[in-house]
Amino acid sequence: MFRGGLHAPGMARQFGRGVGRVNGSRSAPAAPTNLINNGTMDSASGWTLTGTDPSISGGVFSATTDGTATRTIDNGTLVPGSWYGVTLTVTGAGSVSITLGGTNTLATIATPGTFTIYGQAGAGGNTIAINITSAATIDNVIVSGPKTVTYGSIILTIDPFFRSEVG
Repeated sequence: MFRGGLHAPGMARQFGRGVGRVNGSRSAPAAPTNLINNGTMDSASGWTLTGTDPSISGGVFSATTDGTATRTIDNGTLVPGSWYGVTLTVTGAGSVSITLGGTNTLATIATPGTFTIYGQAGAGGNTIAINITSAATIDNVIVSGPKTVTYGSIILTIDPFFRSEVG
């Protein structure tokens, strides 16, 4: 799950202990809820395209010189400072950066592959922005975030995307 070295070392162990286990046995992890619709890039619906040559066609977001696709989070609200995971597939050798919450660039990717990037949402809005500065395509975007559970007066935040490191 941690491909490309884009996670903070030790972060999974710090937040993941005990998650995914019930009475000593491993429980099946639930698939993360995608906080955006149309992460498969089936159409440009819901995405705002800016730059020199961005397009969404054939199930991918692409640009050859400069393009940004921005989308408002559909299923929830980003909480500034909270941790989120962004999974996406990059094709091509271009430079791709991901910004979450308007102000926080989570990572810049310069190689093809499927990546999961973890980082905190910025305080600049309820959006994800994907910027391509040289030839690349993007597909299968998933934004997953923390779950909050209340037990009496105790409020726990569970980060579901750290589960894979447990055990």
